[in-house]
Amino acid sequence: MVALGKIALRVRFKVDWNSKDPNGCTDPTNKLSANAGTICDFTINVNKEVVTAIQSLQNEVIKVFFAKGNLQIQGLDGSAKVSIYTVAGQLIETFKANSNSVVKPLNLNKGIYIIAIKQQGKTHSYKISL
Repeated sequence: MVALGKIALRVRFKVDWNSKDPNGCTDPTNKLSANAGTICDFTINVNKEVVTAIQSLQNEVIKVFFAKGNLQIQGLDGSAKVSIYTVAGQLIETFKANSNSVVKPLNLNKGIYIIAIKQQGKTHSYKISL
């Protein structure tokens, strides 16, 4: 997927923990969830210079990215509490988002940040790199 100079790379892989076969169990009765396995699905958003966000796609409709000094969040369902943390766990800022699409100007130093979005009793976490 390419749009406006940005590239989205999708990565999907299977982890089959209790399988003796490195390619995963080939037994047709094998149940991935029964042997502690999972399927991981990610999108890596890349613009011309740097990776800007990595997010899990498992049932997620929320999109989080940082561009031109603004944190942008799309796909919220109702009100949400947004918290921004450093990778060391230091809280930088918390704010309420009350619309489907949010643009929040932020003055952040280069680095990696965790964006935690709490809505409807669930917390979704995203990592952004500046």
